Amino acid sequence: MVELLIAALAFAAARVDDGHPVWSHDGRYVAFDRTRELGGGFTNTSIEIVRSDGRRLRHITPTSVSVDAVRPVWSPDDGWLAFEVASRYLPTTVQWERRNGRNANALSIGSDSSNTVSAPSWAPDNRRLAVAARVGPRSGLYVAERTSGRSARVAAGPVRFTAWSPDGRRIAFADAISVALVAPGGGDIRRLTAPPSRISWSPDGTRLAYATGCAVGIVAADGTGRPPELTPCPPEVETSTPSWSPDGRRIAYSVCRRPVCSVFVAPAGPNAVGGVQIPRARDPAWAPNGRLIVYTHVAGSAPTRLYLVRPDGHGVHPLIRGQ
Repeated sequence: MVELLIAALAFAAARVDDGHPVWSHDGRYVAFDRTRELGGGFTNTSIEIVRSDGRRLRHITPTSVSVDAVRPVWSPDDGWLAFEVASRYLPTTVQWERRNGRNANALSIGSDSSNTVSAPSWAPDNRRLAVAARVGPRSGLYVAERTSGRSARVAAGPVRFTAWSPDGRRIAFADAISVALVAPGGGDIRRLTAPPSRISWSPDGTRLAYATGCAVGIVAADGTGRPPELTPCPPEVETSTPSWSPDGRRIAYSVCRRPVCSVFVAPAGPNAVGGVQIPRARDPAWAPNGRLIVYTHVAGSAPTRLYLVRPDGHGVHPLIRGQ
C-alpha cells in the first residue's frame, strides 16, 4: 500500500512542459505540445488543444507511450492538425489528425525505415501538405496528398523548413543555400535574398519573414539575389519562426541563448529590429484578431507554460486555468 502511494505521488509530481503554441485560424483554439515524464528516463510529448479562454483542455494524441508529437500546424479550415512524430527508436515523420483526434494518418515516403519527414505546411485547399524529407539519395521538398498519402518531390536538396503561400501558387523552403520558391508541381526555383532559416509568409503573400541565429528580417517574395553574409553567431542561439500580425505591419519572434529567452515584437521592416521585448518568453504566435500573442513562458528551470500578452507587452497572464 505504501509503495502504491509513493508511486502515485511520484506520478502526480512528474514534470510537465508546454510549448510551440499556435492559434486556430478562427481564433477559438490554441494547439500546442505537452511533454511529460513517464519514468525510467522516458518521456511522452502529445498534441493538446485548449479553448482560447483557457478551458476544455484535451489530448489529440496518446499520452502514455514514449512517442513525441511536436510542433502542431492547423489546416486552413481548422479541421486538421499536422505535426512531427518521433521516438527513441523511430525516425521523425509527419502525421495529421482531425482536431478531435480521429482519422490519424502518417506520411511514409520511400520504404527505408531510416527516412525522415518533417516541417509540414498546409496548402490553402486543405488537401495537400509540403514537407521536408530525407529519402536516401532523393532528399528534398515533397508535396503529399492528405487523403492518399501519395507524394512527389518538387525540389531536390537538404530542405529544412517549408511554408505554403496564401494563394497556393508557391512553396517557400529553406535549404543549405538560401530561402527559395517553387511551384507546387515543381519547375524553376527562384532564390531569395534570405539565408537558410525559419520562414513565414505575410498575410497578403507579398513578403516572407525569416529568422536564423542572430539574423531576422523581411524579404520581398518577388525579389531575387544572393543572401547576405551572416554575422557570426554563437551556436547556442536559437530563433523561432516569425509570426505576422494580421495587418502585416509587425512580426513577433523569439531569441534564446539558453537559459535566457525573449520575445520581440518588431516592425516588419528589412531588419525587423526595435519594438517591444517580452522577457522569459519564446515561440510567440499572433492571434487572428491581432489583440493577443500566445507564447511559451520560460522561467529558469521551472516547467514551461503558455501565457498570453498584448502586443504592447502588457496584460501578461496564463492561458490555461488552474496551472
